[in-house]
Amino acid sequence: MSEERFIGVSVEREVRRLLEQELAANPEALSLAQQILEAYAKGGKKGVVQLVRTLIEGWVSADPAEEPGG
Repeated sequence: MSEERFIGVSVEREVRRLLEQELAANPEALSLAQQILEAYAKGGKKGVVQLVRTLIEGWVSADPAEEPGG
């Protein structure tokens, strides 16, 4: 039995291709966008919420000088 997906594999591939094309000059933004896409593809809205929570927890526990906007 295959895993549940919230978007089709071909749609995910095309979005990934577009992200790589549009964000090629910004590897950090590309990485984040790819993480969000993967979280949505595999977990839907709940997957994205969990990813964002994990990222926020990481920023909060990191050095304040490294926080976004800090």
